[in-house]
Amino acid sequence: MSWMPDTQSEEPVFMQIVHYLEELIINNKLLPGALLPTERELAQRFAVNRSTVTAAYDQLKSSGFICSVQGSGTRVSDSLWGVQPTRSPNWQYFNNEGYFFPALPLLERIREAARLPDMVDLSLGVLSEDLLPTERYQAILDTLQLKGMLNHTGPRGLLSLRDAITDHLEAHYAIRTTPEHILVTAGAEHAMYLITHRLLNPGDAIAIEQPSYIYSRALFRTAGLRLYPIPMDHDGLIPEELHKQCLKHRIRMVIMNPTHHNPTGTSLSLLRRKQALSICDKLRIPIVEDDPYGALRHPHANQAPLPLMSLSSDNPNTIYIGTLTKSAAPGFQTGWIAAPRVVIHKLADAKAKMGFQTHAVGEQIAAQYLSSGSWAQHVAFLNAALESRCQMMIHALNRYCGEFITFTQPDGGYYIWCRMKFVIPDKEFLEHGIKRGILIMPSSIFGAEKGSFRLTFASQNEDRIEEGIKRLGAMLAEISTRVSTC
Repeated sequence: MSWMPDTQSEEPVFMQIVHYLEELIINNKLLPGALLPTERELAQRFAVNRSTVTAAYDQLKSSGFICSVQGSGTRVSDSLWGVQPTRSPNWQYFNNEGYFFPALPLLERIREAARLPDMVDLSLGVLSEDLLPTERYQAILDTLQLKGMLNHTGPRGLLSLRDAITDHLEAHYAIRTTPEHILVTAGAEHAMYLITHRLLNPGDAIAIEQPSYIYSRALFRTAGLRLYPIPMDHDGLIPEELHKQCLKHRIRMVIMNPTHHNPTGTSLSLLRRKQALSICDKLRIPIVEDDPYGALRHPHANQAPLPLMSLSSDNPNTIYIGTLTKSAAPGFQTGWIAAPRVVIHKLADAKAKMGFQTHAVGEQIAAQYLSSGSWAQHVAFLNAALESRCQMMIHALNRYCGEFITFTQPDGGYYIWCRMKFVIPDKEFLEHGIKRGILIMPSSIFGAEKGSFRLTFASQNEDRIEEGIKRLGAMLAEISTRVSTC
């Protein structure tokens, strides 16, 4: 650290130190878990009183950038749980992303390595090209009439699409609603953005499953929200833990992915769904049900439990998010929110004020895709293909990796969640995989404890899946040998 504070500046010295260390952390020059100098050491280095460094460290701890663990010193945080994001902009470093995200270096490394030749990518949660409904979309495009479709459709979305979504939800999810209770969005993340930025305030606490794919989404940090984890087991979210967190942290909203959960692949049991609904109903806490994978059920599996919204009387406490992104095509960004009328009114108003309108032509395609039966036909094909790929991955995991890991065996969705029988830092684990020609998603990206990772069986064909798991097994064997000799 060659930098020194400017004692002639009007800015307090402790805040100069705060901004300096913030910049190092945001720019990944100080990585998550990195050990920082003691207060005494830093005071000597910057030629300031120790109390000045104490004040700087206290400020960084309050904003979640660093943490202190007894016996381990002060380190850069490697978790976002409970962090209060900075609510005012740091104009000095406004060209940076401006928000602390410990897993960012891992994601950037995965994106970079995905371009390498012969890389088996089991990290990306998308469908492979051969599973996309290209011909079905092309048939709809060939018959599409553009007259009247090139203007805005209004913030709520095209009425014919909202009619189609209403019928779709009742036929396939047992959710009874009306077009007035539907808002069309540009996918699930757009829906989540509207909900978090319109219905919540900076500083509010929300509870999400641990692990969760939305843990790493920037939209919570831009909204200034605090995240608190709800622990899970092999049956999904634990209702007793949900109740504890709601009371302890004054939770304002619960966000759940109860069916074919990302990243664990688990589905919450009917009993636990009812328990979660009862807890939140008694505490008057709304639930956002994120359901991108609900229709992706393996043909030979038992029927999945009904969505929370269909179990909730008159749906007073539940907001439902659906999308075509996972069951149709990732490039086709069409989603929806089903909610009480007053909520839809607020969210439609926010959507209009943001000036972000969904695409009228895309909405027309989605309406025809849902109402013509094309969606149902394609999902039947997709579920059979995904089940075959999932079984191939399970077989390969047992064959090549069984002595090193345990893993979930999902009944649908895209993912298998694995837990190693030893612990290795995520960055080191990722680099071992890249060296072997395989990409996976490490646990810290999902806010989980070290030693776990997510595999995707949707993005590769069966031959590539087996090759990837074979490489994973060789990597785990090598790591296991090193760990046992340390």
